[in-house]
Order: sequence, then structure tokens, then C-alpha cells
Amino acid sequence: MEIVIHGTKGGRKIFTSNKLSGLFDVTSDSPKTSAIGQSAYAIRFISNSTIFSKYKIIRDVRGDKRTGFIAFSIFLSKNEKLSGSEIIALLDKVSGEYCQKYIIENNLNEVNEDWTFLELLSNEYKNKIGKVSIEESENIQSGDLDDAFIYFFNNSELHKYFDQPNQEEYIPYRQVYLINKEFKDKSENPLNAIRNSGVDLTGQIDLENPSYKLREFHGNAKNGVSITIKNSKGRQLNNKDKIFRKDELTVVYSKKNYKEKKIFGSLLNSEEIRNFLNVSTDNKIDVFKEVELESEVKTFSFEVVKKDGSRVMDAVITCKNNYQPEKQALNNQVDFSGEDLNEKWSASAKIGDNFFSNSHIIDFEKDSLSPIKLILNEKRKVKIIAIQEEEPKEPIYNFKVWIQGRGYSNENEIEFEENELNISYNINVKSDGYEDSEVKSYHPLNDGNKSLYFHLKKPDTSIGSKYKNNIENEIDLVSNENEDYTIWYQKPKFIIFSVVSVLILSIGIWGLSHYVGKQENPEEKITAEIINEYLEGDALILSKLITYKANWEMQNPQNNTNDEGFWSSIFHNDENQNSFEETDNWNQISDSIVSAITKRELIDKKDFEKLREEVHFNNQESFEKTIHNLSKTKCKLLKEKLKDIDISSLSLPEIESKIKGIIDGQESKQSSTDLPFDQGSKSPPKDTGQKQSSEGVTTVIAGKKDNKGPQKTGENTIGTSERKAHTDNDGNSASPSSDISLEIKKYLKGDEIKKIKLEEYKNTVSDPKIKESILIALKLWELDGKDPKKKKDYLNQIENNRYLIDSKLNQFVKKIINKDETIKKNNMKTLKEISNENN
Repeated sequence: MEIVIHGTKGGRKIFTSNKLSGLFDVTSDSPKTSAIGQSAYAIRFISNSTIFSKYKIIRDVRGDKRTGFIAFSIFLSKNEKLSGSEIIALLDKVSGEYCQKYIIENNLNEVNEDWTFLELLSNEYKNKIGKVSIEESENIQSGDLDDAFIYFFNNSELHKYFDQPNQEEYIPYRQVYLINKEFKDKSENPLNAIRNSGVDLTGQIDLENPSYKLREFHGNAKNGVSITIKNSKGRQLNNKDKIFRKDELTVVYSKKNYKEKKIFGSLLNSEEIRNFLNVSTDNKIDVFKEVELESEVKTFSFEVVKKDGSRVMDAVITCKNNYQPEKQALNNQVDFSGEDLNEKWSASAKIGDNFFSNSHIIDFEKDSLSPIKLILNEKRKVKIIAIQEEEPKEPIYNFKVWIQGRGYSNENEIEFEENELNISYNINVKSDGYEDSEVKSYHPLNDGNKSLYFHLKKPDTSIGSKYKNNIENEIDLVSNENEDYTIWYQKPKFIIFSVVSVLILSIGIWGLSHYVGKQENPEEKITAEIINEYLEGDALILSKLITYKANWEMQNPQNNTNDEGFWSSIFHNDENQNSFEETDNWNQISDSIVSAITKRELIDKKDFEKLREEVHFNNQESFEKTIHNLSKTKCKLLKEKLKDIDISSLSLPEIESKIKGIIDGQESKQSSTDLPFDQGSKSPPKDTGQKQSSEGVTTVIAGKKDNKGPQKTGENTIGTSERKAHTDNDGNSASPSSDISLEIKKYLKGDEIKKIKLEEYKNTVSDPKIKESILIALKLWELDGKDPKKKKDYLNQIENNRYLIDSKLNQFVKKIINKDETIKKNNMKTLKEISNENN
């Protein structure tokens, strides 16, 4: 606390020795002498202090007896507090003693003051000063507008103004005068002698509306509930902000997927508000945080269908989550509420043990608009159980399962889906510390859901020691203690002879069996290069594919461990270290053969609609483009036209030619402008080497064209189909972006995919299924090679995607699925480069 006296004594100056800033000249430009002798109080805010003053209007004798002022000011820092009555009492004591000593009849003369009385008064009141913490203090600063004023009715009201000095209404002004109401509209009013703005704040300050500060309020309650508090001006309040008792407040408790709780009112008149905003004895507000909100409920409907589109009403629909109990649908509906809606849920359906849908990740926004469709697929499941052969026949938990055509799996439950059901699989089990199990056959469709038990033997490591013991026993039986006796079969000559004999005999047996085997299988082994070359060609004859499949099955590394015979097992044991990689390569080619067989079977059945929707060709671009440009109506037309024609021996280009001939022939019949040469053409048709039959099928004969039959002048059938409008005669639209779609599909299957190119395609393509495939491919660059579950989930996504199932990406992920190391990848490198780096 500091006491300063200042005023006009031959000009404005500070009288006391402590020259503090924040004081200024309040003399009016034309002060009235009638105000001399009157007083006014004032409040002003400066940085880190509040100035409480008492002004007295005097006659400045030294300044030619002009009307001036003398001010008595108390500086209280922001962390000091005196009651309003004590401040006024101190100001009155200081002014009274000074005026009694140095002012006579309101005349301020040039005098030398003795400031001892100030020290005494200061010491007296310092003991009465309270402390305010920095956290609770308010650092308000006055503005630049000329002074405002308030008329007070009595001393009691004046004390209240000084008790509550921090009023927002004061802030725009340099200071605010407090003047006795008896001077209002009178010439003696001290305002007539001091500068002011004329702004009267009387009645605007509510002294019965104290303020309270929010304490430890950060907008949060328990269990993730948010709290917002707004005052009557719409301002959102934060920690340490003031709330006045009469403020109309809005308090809102909210949380995503829960119903809001709103409370309205003021601390003065609302009991409910006071229940949530508790005013403490130290004038702080503690916000209630133990609120419980009512959760919102969202109901989702499901529609279960079979692949043919027929609805299923008795399916079991289950919704699963990693943290919450499962939910079963009732009448094909499931309710989600509260925290359920903040988590990830998947839905699936099943009927019995053989029909299951894929899992559907629920989108709580989009899926609420219409029923979620779940499509049932027929599946079978085999459970693998491994048991130790020797006593006590304990179960073995850590093992790998090998499935013919599918490679290795670490899962003990293997699922087979629709296109895998009518195939017989050989299965066996491997586990460290045990010999490989026997091979068992499993046919999903015939065997159904079942468990297969495999008994694994521990390798017999005691043979050598038993042999040694037997020899020692025989020696004991035939030898005497005092003899140096050597058994006949321990003689060096006999040992050498025996070893050589055994070697010669083994070589003879192996040579004979190898020769006989060659005679029984004189056919040359078909290599992977031969198969790949055929698969990339344009023939794809079913009988040839089946032959290749049978031959390739015989080359399965897991079934042919003894192909090289006795000597391979002795001298080439190190090559077995690569068995996993060989099996993986074998699986990839096997999958490609199966995929090609599936395609050819659909072609031979003339099922062009399914071929168009489900199957894609890697290296037969022209044929694929023709198939994908077919509408449903044209697919039915082709099936009808070709129903009595055997196309199983035709290559893809020959079948494509027939397709185009039928389509163009049908369109020629529908076109009124397609007239025969003698009716509609001015010149004979050009010789293109093509022949069109009466049925509209165009054929090629020795590079020449037979001009018999109707044909458009100067056009071949391919040109005709390429120049068709985007809308066919049957009313089915062909996508104008089919070319780019085919380009992307081909790109996705190769090993040149690169992140930056995929991002470009993602922003170009409109087909949602192709875009989904691109997004799956992009996940390669996010894949963590050390997390086996993520790699397995990623592989499942690829194999469930029709554009990626026979891709190089699928082959790469299968290759790294069992590696426990970080995948080396670079945003600028192709899949091929990434694959080479991760070998």
C-alpha cells in the first residue's frame, strides 16, 4: 500500500516523495468557483494496482488563485485487500489532517509539508490489509475515455461501491467519480470543477449482484461428459471467469450418442442451477461433475439373402465387438445405445453349420438409412487336433497345418467356401520336435464340418545307444576276464568290406527303381515356365488345363519329398531349408491353374453374365474387353444362340469372333438402315477377307471375304462394335469409362503397382468396387510386417476381392505371411521392387 498526495500548487504536481505513475490532472478547462471546498471520491485501475482517491476542490493561491484541486490517493496492489469502509476512513483521515495543517479557507498556499503523519497512518492500516492470491486477483486496467461518475445516496452505499470496485462497466473510462447525490443539479457540484465525460453510471451498477469465479473448471465431467456454461450475453465461460448472481445462465452436459442435459436460470432465482453450480464460502463456484446422461438408442435392421437373392427369415444374426458382449438380432433388428455407438461393430449371419455371411462393419450413419444386407455363402469347417502319439498322449498346441493347394496355415480351424467345397484336399500337420503326421484326406462337401485328429510321434533318438548296449552284452557273454578277445565283426577288414557292400547294393537298388520308375512314367515333367506360358496365352482349353493341374499336383513339394530317392536325403539335406519357399511358389501356380479352369468352365457353359461380373483375365485384354462390354440382355442372347454349339475346343479369339458376329448380326436385324448391297449401297463392299453367314456369324477364310450375304459397306465387325453408341439397342448402358476401368483392373493384377499411381487412379475411377480394390492395395504401404494378425487380415481382404485374388499383390503377401520382420517398402517403388527387397 502507498499513499500519495498530489494536486495544483502553482501548477499540477505530486507533493509527496513517492512519485508513482497513474495519476493525472483532472482540472476542467473552465472550472466554476462555486465548487470550491467540495469533495468527490474516485476509483481507477492501473497495471497491478487499484487507485482509490478523494478529490477536494481548492483555490490555488500560488497559481493566481485559480480553481484547482488536491487529491489524496491510496495505491493497493492486486494482491492486497481492504474493506470499503476502511479505505474511505483512511482517505478521510489523510485529507482531514492535511487540510487542517496546510489549507486555510480552501486556499492552498506554498508550504513545506511534514509527512510524518502519513507514515503513522500507513503503519496503522498496513496491519489491516488482507492478502489476495495471484490466482484470485483480477488485473483490470482503466480505458482512455474521460471520467464517468455515479451519485451515491449515503455512506453505506458508498462503502459498497468501494467493497466491490471491480465492475466491468468502469473499464472504458480513466476513472469513475463517486459523488454525493445532494450535489446533483447544483452549482456546488464538484463535477463543475473537474474534467469528466458527462456519462452518468448511476443505477447501472448492481451492488446486490456480486460475482463469483469458476474454480477448476475445464469443461469436463466424469466418463467423458463435456460441460459448457454460457452467460446471458451468449459468452462461453472458462476457468476463473466470473459469474454474477443475477446472470441468466445456460449449463449443458453433453456426450456423443447421449441425450443432452440442459439447465437454465440464475444463481439468484434457480434452485436447479445452484445444484449444479455450487457457490462456496470463499466466493468460488464449483461445477457439479458427477452427472449421468441418458443414452441415445439406434435400431438397425438386417436383410439376409442367399446368393440367388431369395430372402431368409430364420437366420441367426450376431453383432460382435472386441469389448462388449455379443448382440443377437430379434426380428432381424439390433439396438445400439450409448458407448455401443462409439465403438466398432461387425455383423454376420448364419443358418445352421453350413451357411455363413461375411462380416459387415457397421457404419452407424449410413447403415441407419436402410437395412443392412447380409449374403449367405455355403461353407464347411474342419478343426485340426494334434495329439502326441506317445504316452501320456497330451494335446499339441503349437503346430502348422499344410493343406494341398492352399499351403501352410497357423490356424487350427480351416474354412472352405463355395468354390472349394467339391474338391478333395490332402492335409497333414507339422510341429517342432515331432515327425510329420500322416496325410489325411478331407472333402468339404462330403465330409461336412468335422474334426481331424493327427497323432505326432517324437523322433526315436535311442537306437544308437541300444545297439551299443547289445554289443557290450554280447562281449560280456563270450569273453573271459583274462583273455584279449576280439569279436569277428569288430575286425577292420570286415567293417570296410561291409560298408562297401552296403553302398554297392544301395546304388544297384536305387538305379533299378529309378529306371523302372522312368519306364512307368515316360512323360516329360511339365515345368512352371510351360504352365505359365500356357496360362498367359489365348487358348485355355479345359482338357489341357486339367492335364496341367494333375501333372502339377504330382510335383507338390509336400507330396514328393522322396522323389530324388535315398541319396537326396543323404547328400542334399540342406535344400530342405527352402521347402517353405518352394511350397509357396507351387501354391501360386496351382492357384493360377484353378483360376483358369474356373474361367474356362464359365466360358464353356456360356455363362457370360457371371463371367462378366466375377472373372478377370490377366493377359487376354481383347477378350476381357469384349466380355465386360456385354449387357445382361446380350449375355442371354449369346447363351441362346450358342446353346447347341460346342465351343470347348475353340480358343479365346475364336470365341470372341463368334460373340461379335452374333451381336453385330442381331444389331443389323434391328437397324432399318442396314440394307443389302443391291438396295442400300452405291458401291460393292470391300474385300476384307471376312465371311458373314446368314446367321450373322462372321468368319475368316484364308484371308479373303466371301461377299455373300448382307454386310455394311467398308466396315468389318470389329469396327462396327467399336463405333456403337454408349447405349445399346436393348437399353443397357455401357460405361463411358470402361476403358480406364479395364486399364486399372489390369494394373491392379500386375507387379508394377506403385503408391503414387494408385492414389491417382483412386481420384479418377468412379466404379466403387474398383475404388475399394485400390484402397485395399494402398494398405500395403501401411502394413506392419511384425504383426501376424494384421498380415492375415490383409490377406483375407485381398482374397475376398475379385480384382485382387489372382494378383501379384496376393502372391507377395502370401510370401511374407510367415515372416516375422519389418517389411521394407518405399512410396516411390513398385511392388516388384518391394518384393525383391524383401526376399
